[in-house]
Amino acid sequence: MTKIKQNLVTGQMDLFAYLSQERDERAATAPGRLNLSARIHAAIKNAIKNAKKSREIIADDMSELLGLEITIDKLYNWTAESHPHRMPGEYYAAFCIRVAEAAEKTAKGVSGIDNKARLQKQAA
Repeated sequence: MTKIKQNLVTGQMDLFAYLSQERDERAATAPGRLNLSARIHAAIKNAIKNAKKSREIIADDMSELLGLEITIDKLYNWTAESHPHRMPGEYYAAFCIRVAEAAEKTAKGVSGIDNKARLQKQAA
């Protein structure tokens, strides 16, 4: 069997740690690094894409929570690159609640574990 050799030079960084550090340094100086609008927009698009609920159901659920009419067209417009409008910040909570609830129910159904109850027990 081959034994793993110890680094002879102390403090020597492995390749993955070096590449990770280099990526972090580039990100810290990249143009647009503080463009929160782009980050939020990307997060909303990703959440809808990975949600187990359809856009129609997400829009209906948001309408119920907000007491306003949120249509599927609005969701499409808010996530379209070509459209200048973005989801208003005051709608984020309703969006996050409905998308997170769907993900939690799916995780519970797959694992058979109630994650919310588990987290509450850990906090106590």
